[in-house]
Amino acid sequence: MNTFWNRLNSTEKEVLRECGGDLLARGVVGLGLGMASVGVISRWWGRPRKVSTYAGPVVSPGLRLATWLVMCTAGFYAGAVSGLPKSLEKIQSLPDSELAHSVRVATDDWKEKQRIEEEMREHRKQAKEALERKVIARDDPSV
Repeated sequence: MNTFWNRLNSTEKEVLRECGGDLLARGVVGLGLGMASVGVISRWWGRPRKVSTYAGPVVSPGLRLATWLVMCTAGFYAGAVSGLPKSLEKIQSLPDSELAHSVRVATDDWKEKQRIEEEMREHRKQAKEALERKVIARDDPSV
């Protein structure tokens, strides 16, 4: 069976393992931050108020669990994604690597797409400004 992993050389496999470990570590840190933020928010939300005896809203266990799951997942995802640029640089720095070439091609395509979209935004902005100038000139002949 010719899987993707079997087609990689040992250097590529080692770099991918290292990048995976880095991303996992960053994700775990993000998970911890997500858990801490839920703890801080729930502590603040449920604390007693000095003015009245009202201690805050009653939150169902299902909603509390859903909040924990969403915040922890978001924290893990944000932490892992924050390490992607570093991992891409590691992969792209591999010499004579088909994987590095594929990543370079993909990132170059993405950068080209971003450049084209930026040019299109600029053209739209210029066209809108030109149209506004025409409308002002049509409405006010002294301009």
